[in-house]
Amino acid sequence: MKKNRKLWALKILRCALLFFSIGFGFSALPLKAEDNTSTLAEGDEIAVDKDHSSKYLENKKAMEKAGAESKRIVGAWYIAGGAGTGFVGANDGFVNPGGPITVNTNFSTVLGILGGYHWLDTETHLAWTVDAEAAYIGTGHYLSLPNMNTALNIGAFMVNGTVGYHIGNFEPYIGFGVGAVVVNAEVASANIGTNWAFAFQPIAGVRYFITAHWMAAAQFEWIWTDTLSGYNLGATQVTIGHAMIPLGLLAIGYAF
Repeated sequence: MKKNRKLWALKILRCALLFFSIGFGFSALPLKAEDNTSTLAEGDEIAVDKDHSSKYLENKKAMEKAGAESKRIVGAWYIAGGAGTGFVGANDGFVNPGGPITVNTNFSTVLGILGGYHWLDTETHLAWTVDAEAAYIGTGHYLSLPNMNTALNIGAFMVNGTVGYHIGNFEPYIGFGVGAVVVNAEVASANIGTNWAFAFQPIAGVRYFITAHWMAAAQFEWIWTDTLSGYNLGATQVTIGHAMIPLGLLAIGYAF
């Protein structure tokens, strides 16, 4: 009897432990679920995603705006060469001793080269250039000295700025330049000196962009010079007055 009682007692104890362990296991599962939901709450996950998404969109818009602004102004270096014709005149020169003289000329060939930088605002279609120009204004110019063969060789070195409006492939423009002219004078085949004078010029023209790199231009310039003095023909001093040099150039250029 005692053995049977012990066996039943052990069975009851085992059943109690089994039920207790099963009950503890089920009671622990909800605790783990609650713990997971508390660390990875759905609302928190959505809030984090929205925050990152909004920051990403803000940064993307800022980058797109910055990129658009940086591409709004485009520019390139260019070089161009051209040829044309010019006409030189000066009405207030004189010789000492002597009297007034003039500079008489025929139309002469002009050769020029220039290089600089071109900007274009793609939104407003405004264009700007800054360039350096060198031009040789040919021979055929002479002083009105009686009974003397004279010849003038003239060069110009200018720094120009222009502003234009881009229409399709065309770009009409106006501008202004400052610099210097150099004039070498010969009288009776004798060199009487080379002198420099300050000069400035208004500019007008039109560019045509053939391709992304090649362009053609027609440009009109009117050079005005200061007085050129310091020419000596023996004891005679020659002064060339304020010269006016209208000239036109047809040029072709390449943008890098």
